Amino acid sequence: MARTFYTKTALLGGTSISLDGINGDLLIDGDICYTFLSVSGSPFQYTHQLDDDLSGAESSPDIINPDTNAGTKSWRLLNSGSGGIIATNTNVDTGVEQIDTFPDTIGDAVFWDYLIKRNEIMRSGTIVSVFSGTSDTGAFFSGASTGLTGHGDTSGVSLTVGVSGGTVSLVASAQSDNWTITAIRRLI
Repeated sequence: MARTFYTKTALLGGTSISLDGINGDLLIDGDICYTFLSVSGSPFQYTHQLDDDLSGAESSPDIINPDTNAGTKSWRLLNSGSGGIIATNTNVDTGVEQIDTFPDTIGDAVFWDYLIKRNEIMRSGTIVSVFSGTSDTGAFFSGASTGLTGHGDTSGVSLTVGVSGGTVSLVASAQSDNWTITAIRRLI
């Protein structure tokens, strides 16, 4: 059977315009759906691929299950129109705070382009991690973090990746308050 390409204008809702509204009985492994949305007045696109034996817990936009006749079928996010999924924590204070999480079953490697900022003090870079979706053994780094210090001292803020309970997390540790951290996640 040939792969089918779908287009929708909503991720959730169980209706004819939404990704989760496609009847699971009509879907085969490898089907693709392009979902076009408007986010803050700007066009945005998600690309999902059907995995016929994933049966993952729904976690939009990363994993979306058909509302009807899902069986073991789940839509797995491949990418989005922004070049990745955007995660932001606008109030990172002293201690440890979560920036982004996703299920460890939707990829094998992650790239986060990040910006750490407080007023005019800032640093940008990339975190790269590979991980195993079959065990919670932690994240294995290749390339770890590459950063370019911009203005001021950001050495009191660090980013780490962890895997626990089936979830991959990007976490910030800060020695002072009022940081904003934005990361764009891309998966392979």
